Amino acid sequence: TSVLTVKHFPLIFNDGDRREFLEHFGATRICCLKRYQNQSNLIIADFGSSPAASQALGRLHQLEVLHRRLLVEYCPLDLA
Repeated sequence: TSVLTVKHFPLIFNDGDRREFLEHFGATRICCLKRYQNQSNLIIADFGSSPAASQALGRLHQLEVLHRRLLVEYCPLDLA
């Protein structure tokens, strides 16, 4: 899969900041959700290919951004 979810992004960032940040890591399509089920501020990002998503996962998971550690996982949803 080429789609990742990003959790625990600092609340100080707006959706435009989040998009710009993830585009820097290669995301091509980004959806910022205010609330999804029990998650708040969930970001779903498509990286275009499985290798690109794998590389982004390795770089982003547990990255500390403004004293918060990002939690990045492969997206469990079928978005096709």
